[in-house]
Amino acid sequence: MTDLSSPKPDVSKPNRLAEFWQSDLVYAFRHAPVAIVSLGIVLLLVFSAILAPWIAPHNPFDPATLNLLNGFTRPNTPNEFTQDMFWLGTDDQGRDVFSTILYGMRISLFVGFSAVLLAMIIGITLGLIAGYVGGWIETIIMRIADVQLTFPSILVAMLIFGVAKGFTPIEYRNQMAIWVLIIAIGLSDWVQFARVVRGATLVEKNREYVQAARLIGRSPVAIMVKHILPNILSPVLVIATISLALAIIAEATLSFLGVGAPPTQPSLGTLIRIGQKFLFSGQWWIIVFPSVTLLALALSVNLLGDWLRDVLNPRLTVTSALSAMASFCCSSLAALSASFWASTRSLARRRSRLFSCADHSRTPERAVISVPPAQGHPAVNRPASQLPSGRQQAWPKGNGHSSPAQLVPEPFHIPH
Repeated sequence: MTDLSSPKPDVSKPNRLAEFWQSDLVYAFRHAPVAIVSLGIVLLLVFSAILAPWIAPHNPFDPATLNLLNGFTRPNTPNEFTQDMFWLGTDDQGRDVFSTILYGMRISLFVGFSAVLLAMIIGITLGLIAGYVGGWIETIIMRIADVQLTFPSILVAMLIFGVAKGFTPIEYRNQMAIWVLIIAIGLSDWVQFARVVRGATLVEKNREYVQAARLIGRSPVAIMVKHILPNILSPVLVIATISLALAIIAEATLSFLGVGAPPTQPSLGTLIRIGQKFLFSGQWWIIVFPSVTLLALALSVNLLGDWLRDVLNPRLTVTSALSAMASFCCSSLAALSASFWASTRSLARRRSRLFSCADHSRTPERAVISVPPAQGHPAVNRPASQLPSGRQQAWPKGNGHSSPAQLVPEPFHIPH
């Protein structure tokens, strides 16, 4: 007996890795050299900071490994006392600059990621509440955000850091300095997240899926967290990427000013502040190498954030920007041409009306003759060149007409 049953189709699980490799995001990344180089630099610096205890030749936080005789050793040059060589030189305390950069990046990255995470939590929460609930709650939140935007974020961070440090006991200030710095930067950067999330929530809360969730009885918190939030994460991720670079620079700025990381836990900003003291004395490597590292890290993260913004929002690509610029220029030229043509026509009409209504008797080069009244019409003066034989149009004076179009033709005869 033959088996007439049809063969079962081969239903295999889709290859997630292949689907991810063929996705639009990965395709755009593979064709963006700037994004590839930026991501490579970021990954190199991040993994170098994470693996600093195994990569760094020395531990700059261990005083037992330091030798003051190695102070101010030039890069890749043997020390004249100990004959030790250091790839990037040493600072005034004999610490290896390469090791201090690796350990300093750990603090800078930790502060940056933690501050951005805190700003995201505060901004997303307040933005969802302001956009979904509305009313006086939205007014209060947005007015607070507007007031905070009037001050530079670095000044707000310095104010929060100073107030929080004042309430911290003296014996715990060095231990709590990093956490106070995270809170200060996070509280100064939540406004951007709140404004973007609030604007996206105002659009999403009128969608059909949100109205369906209301009809089935979902609570407002569930609607905001499970329905609206997943659909507004794209702009939030872009802002988070760009804010990471700004948070790292803010930490370096505060540490450079002496109100950031303590000297016992130096970050990149602290290393730059230390190197600035010896810049004009010939020890340039103490400030140059930490500054170049900070610049490479911040610039790479910023370029990666710009690429991510262009990918997630295709309307902001270069082609769209050029098209918008071209259309703006064309519309501006068209408006200027129309305005110029209208003004030219208006000026021509005014000139013709002025010449047609002028008193030709004041023109000295024309011979003016007096036309006697004919058939009950008053006498008028006309130039001789405008008096051909036959019937002619007469424009009487004093009848209130202001243009030739309103004049009534009147016949008259020229006596011989």
